[in-house]
Amino acid sequence: MTRIPSMARIAAGLAIGLTISLTPACSDDPLDPGPAEPAIPEPPDPGPGDSIIVPPRSASAEAAVVEKSNVFAWGLLAAAMAADPEENVLVSPLSASMALGMALNGARGATYDQMQATLGFADVAPDTINNGYRGLMTSLPAADSTVNTQIANSAWYRDGFEVEPAFLNTVRAFFDATVAALDFSNASAADTMNQWVSEKTNGRIESIIEPPIDSRTVLFLINAVYFKGPWQYAFDPAKTTEAPFHIADGGSESIPMMDQTREFPHGRDGSLQIVDLPFGEGAFAMTILVPGDGSNIDGEIGSMDETRWESILEKLTTRRVRVVLPRFRVEYDTSLKETLQSLGMTDAFMPNVADFTGISATPPPLYISEVKQKTFVEVSEEGAEAAGTTSVGIGVTSLPPSVIADRPFAYLIRERESGAILFAGVLRRPPEEE
Repeated sequence: MTRIPSMARIAAGLAIGLTISLTPACSDDPLDPGPAEPAIPEPPDPGPGDSIIVPPRSASAEAAVVEKSNVFAWGLLAAAMAADPEENVLVSPLSASMALGMALNGARGATYDQMQATLGFADVAPDTINNGYRGLMTSLPAADSTVNTQIANSAWYRDGFEVEPAFLNTVRAFFDATVAALDFSNASAADTMNQWVSEKTNGRIESIIEPPIDSRTVLFLINAVYFKGPWQYAFDPAKTTEAPFHIADGGSESIPMMDQTREFPHGRDGSLQIVDLPFGEGAFAMTILVPGDGSNIDGEIGSMDETRWESILEKLTTRRVRVVLPRFRVEYDTSLKETLQSLGMTDAFMPNVADFTGISATPPPLYISEVKQKTFVEVSEEGAEAAGTTSVGIGVTSLPPSVIADRPFAYLIRERESGAILFAGVLRRPPEEE
């Protein structure tokens, strides 16, 4: 696990790449490359008889996927925080859900059931899941013309490996995935996939595949999400001053803190304060969650679920609020394998137990060898925020409440109408300067 944090000086932007590699269960010896590659001819593109009939876009399917995937989002963030208890954490629930959603189409039996439950879709039909993902890929980039939101998927298989045409057709049809065969034994294969990631994230994530590729790896499923938006109400750089950020261990460090007072959606849940900072035209927002005295962000996130989250959002009312927020940049690089196992997705990672016959029924059987995720966030005076839809005055003679993020806090990037959580992070300590 690697984190490369540094202070930010430019507008806010986020990017994510996630890779799943599916590997045949050839040997229990990690040093044994297994038998030589069989001379299997490359499968042809699916013909008309193999085509997938995609139903019309369904708003209800999209809503179902968002609602259920947000359950996964809170579980993913809490598990990632528990796995890395002292560092800044940043995950993309949307990216993880979508990449695993592609793999879900190839899972069967108990492997499918565990993946479906971990992603929050235990009671959702497969067609609804796929159609919901397809709807998000259309609706999120179009939600705000002033915000740059991009979502892309790809499937890269080893040249000569026999992939079920129905699986490839499904990821093309519902995930708009780029599908290609590559010679994984050639170093250029990793370069090709990494170049795709870099292009889809505007260069913020430069690579996700490390050469040389293991000889047993036959398929990579990669998702990339990119977000960049201006705050609807920018922070004045002249008001940014050095101030202490209080770390959980009792120490503090001086960092640049941005400061503004205006009307924002604001609410409280116990000692937890929440404020919505809108981007662009207001479709997207960064939601800041700051614990009060006697509480901490790990405990607050650990007790968060979809029911509590919906209750918090219902409590938000637009009012005059002072917001003090660090200017920061974080890069995060992690394996999600143990995190997903802790959430109940176990069989998928077990050789000779996992069932991915929907991807390939040709022996040897497949299993997921790794799930990697890289994320990037940069927050500055110019970048990112969201607008309030209502204004509720509660007393013009009182001082406005203050949301001062001078201690470990959580932040989300979300699309407000659908509720989709694109990114979720926790800033536990000031990032080190580059």
